[in-house]
Amino acid sequence: MRERARRLRSWVASAALATACLPGLAAPDGAADSAVDAGARLYREGRQIDGGALRGVRGNGIEVTGAAAACVGCHRPSGMGAVEGDVQIRPITGRYLFAEGSERHWAVMDPRVGKQLNEDRPVYTPELLARALREGIGSDGRVLNTMMPRYALGEADAQALQAYLAQLSVRWGPGVGADTIHLATVIAPGVDAQRRALFVQMMEAALRQKNMNTVGGRRAQGRRNMVSPAEHMQQTERQWTLAFWQLEGEPASWPAQLAAQQARRPAFALVSGLGAGEWAPVHEFCETQHLPCWFPSIDQPPAEAGRYALYFQRGLALEADVLAAHWAREGRPPRRTVQLLRDEPAARAAADRLDAALRDAGAAASRRVVLGATAAPAWAQALRGVRADETLVLWLREADLAALADAAPPRAAAIYASGELAGIEPRALPAAWRAAVQIVYPFELPETRQSNQSYFFRWLDTWQIPLRELRLQSEVYFAMSYLSDTLAEMLHNLYGEYLVERAEQMIRRREGGKAEQEARERRQLRSTSALALRRQQLSQVQRGMLGEGAAMPPPDSWPESTTIYPRLTLGPGQRFASKGAYIVRVDPADPARLTPVGEWIVP
Repeated sequence: MRERARRLRSWVASAALATACLPGLAAPDGAADSAVDAGARLYREGRQIDGGALRGVRGNGIEVTGAAAACVGCHRPSGMGAVEGDVQIRPITGRYLFAEGSERHWAVMDPRVGKQLNEDRPVYTPELLARALREGIGSDGRVLNTMMPRYALGEADAQALQAYLAQLSVRWGPGVGADTIHLATVIAPGVDAQRRALFVQMMEAALRQKNMNTVGGRRAQGRRNMVSPAEHMQQTERQWTLAFWQLEGEPASWPAQLAAQQARRPAFALVSGLGAGEWAPVHEFCETQHLPCWFPSIDQPPAEAGRYALYFQRGLALEADVLAAHWAREGRPPRRTVQLLRDEPAARAAADRLDAALRDAGAAASRRVVLGATAAPAWAQALRGVRADETLVLWLREADLAALADAAPPRAAAIYASGELAGIEPRALPAAWRAAVQIVYPFELPETRQSNQSYFFRWLDTWQIPLRELRLQSEVYFAMSYLSDTLAEMLHNLYGEYLVERAEQMIRRREGGKAEQEARERRQLRSTSALALRRQQLSQVQRGMLGEGAAMPPPDSWPESTTIYPRLTLGPGQRFASKGAYIVRVDPADPARLTPVGEWIVP
């Protein structure tokens, strides 16, 4: 194994150095770096050494140039490939092209078929790789898929690309060892002590369960938690270790704190996380360090997607867009709008976004009533002047909504509140306001949500954890369990880029599969009573009590989620998994009952 590793390292160095000596390729900062950089531009941008556009022709005769011809479009930044429809795009990393034997890691090629792995074939030499790039013939002599372009590559460009591929996804990400993966989770300042304790309890329980169900390659005892035969054959399971990174002080100091923690003991990814307001410095740290940030529980996600941070949804920005889309579906925006909000960054950003949508629709910008960040408002005064032809939008948290009991709802044309701020169970809304207010609700409806999360509720019972905060606890449960499933499918290919790409590919299939499995189990549990009911119905038919055509109703369609969100989906470049919201009304007699005004809205 050491000899194979030595040969792999030798290829990386020799390919890069050889390329650096070619005409037209300057190497002021070191030959190897120059070769890899030139190959990176070809791979990522489709730009040749001389600055010209890379050109190729697919096997079906379609010409591609520049960015459209770049390898990254199909093989992804990690080089690990993907599945496009029925086309399997193979890995082209250093280990897959040039390594031999055990140094060439396996990959689950089609996420829909767990047993389908990368093929066994001869190792690529520089000459064989150049032939594959130019003629579309693999190292085994077979013709490559027609999607693979046949490139017009000169010698310098071919060797530069070889140098880049030789080092691509060769070394595991930080925090990965032969038997362990080290992870971290971030807790921002300002989190309520009880929420923090609950978060830590959930994370530690999920970690214990994962490690109890893991048998590493060198362990002979315990239970195995497999998702594929490849995981068993390759012995790729690893124990997890987890560090809690507690941030302190002002947000400007957080990047230095995060960098110090990562330097002290590198983490492969930041899993889950807990914030109470500001989160941007954590997001920016993950982006600059190329460190995956895996579904934190926060109330201020970034307005724009990055590359390495994955979020459940877009927060108040999503709600502003959904509200604008709702008005567009009704045929016209409100004539006049009043936005009532606290002087907080997230609320101000949401109000700005809604104003921009109003302007785009040809409507006037809203009138704003901005309350101090901490002062107790005089609600009667704040709401005074809201007219019957104005639409009122409340960007208010639970405590402020509860305080509305001191004032009667104004006779506005319509009143909307934020579900993100009101909470997943909007009990804070006073009874006098419930009939008047519609809520932008980015969660699954309560009845469906209860049945979709049966695994989660059973897990809480198993670990004797009381349900205190549904949203936080269910999000932590999803983040930890989905990371476990994703890492299991990655086998030994533990690279940060690939983790993000695998998340994009897996999430909808994984959620749909688990949701269907849960639904089947629920129906199986009900089968005995259902059979008894059917026998009773048949008896009634025989006695003439029902029509001959009577039958049990058909089953509902399978659910798509096991979380508090109706469905979670990602695709290349998408970083917010839940993409819509309902507009709901609250039952005046029971705030736990919500009635949707229309369908789920994806703006």
